[in-house]
Amino acid sequence: MPNILDDIVAAKRRELTRQQDRESLAAIQQRAAAQPASLNFAAALRSSAAAADRRRNPVRLIAEVKKASPSRGLLCPDFDPVQLAQTYAANGA
Repeated sequence: MPNILDDIVAAKRRELTRQQDRESLAAIQQRAAAQPASLNFAAALRSSAAAADRRRNPVRLIAEVKKASPSRGLLCPDFDPVQLAQTYAANGA
């Protein structure tokens, strides 16, 4: 019986091979180095501002922007990740 995770890993390996043929590792590393620093998730959870905010609103929300799910398939046919992330952030994520 096939396992969906095995299928996902196999598909990602094929995708990675295709991507490696299109762009060198050095080019990818250069693009990655040019990106802004990522946010410190753990520090945000520990911060005093977050603690003060929890007293007013104890609900904490983490949101994921994704177009499809392995189990449910396409979640949003007109997927706009930037707009979706802005909507999530504007509503407390």
